[in-house]
Amino acid sequence: FVLNELVQTEKDYVKDLGTVVEGFMKRIEEKGVSEDMKGKDKIVFGNIHQIYDWHKDFFLAELEKCLQEPDRLAQLFIKHERRLHMYVVYCQNKPRSEYVVAEYEAYFEEVQQEISQRLTISDFLIKPIQRITKYQLLLKDFLKYSEKAGLECSDIEGKLTAQGKLLQQDTFYVTEQDSGVQSRPKERRVFLFEQIVIFSELLRKGSLTPGYMFKKSIK
Repeated sequence: FVLNELVQTEKDYVKDLGTVVEGFMKRIEEKGVSEDMKGKDKIVFGNIHQIYDWHKDFFLAELEKCLQEPDRLAQLFIKHERRLHMYVVYCQNKPRSEYVVAEYEAYFEEVQQEISQRLTISDFLIKPIQRITKYQLLLKDFLKYSEKAGLECSDIEGKLTAQGKLLQQDTFYVTEQDSGVQSRPKERRVFLFEQIVIFSELLRKGSLTPGYMFKKSIK
């Protein structure tokens, strides 16, 4: 049952990635972007094309083989651990991507309508992050039902997300007092993971590297 769900949701995932690459990205290439947006469209998608190609051309078929040979599953994830580093790269770029999407919201809504999509581009761009978390959950379920794969599965759980699941994120403001003079409040973003808390500063428009700047972490 767990393997069937893994394969079926993988098919859905590949289809969603296809909507991004063959739908949004293709239409933007045809449509073109304004002068001030040139280059920023690449930031929006990060390495999602690479992720799509690998899952579509290789990983989906390998997962389908596991339906006949369940023992292959754990080894499959361990063997391709380095490939899963694509998701680290994607997640690192995600704050910059969100910044550009928000900056050109009207443009992306227009593209969404032109390719007749009900979901927004942001709904699709969050899919890879949701998927890597889903792998962890499904592998835990698989671990329950397969003692033989148990040891191997427990090894990969930690490899899929070293910092643990993202539990919550929110914005708050801090003020600093210097020589008795209170400064203006500064906006900070906090990300609460299972293993670590990360504090970051939101970089404003006009910044050379829009996104979040790391400020501090607490383990």
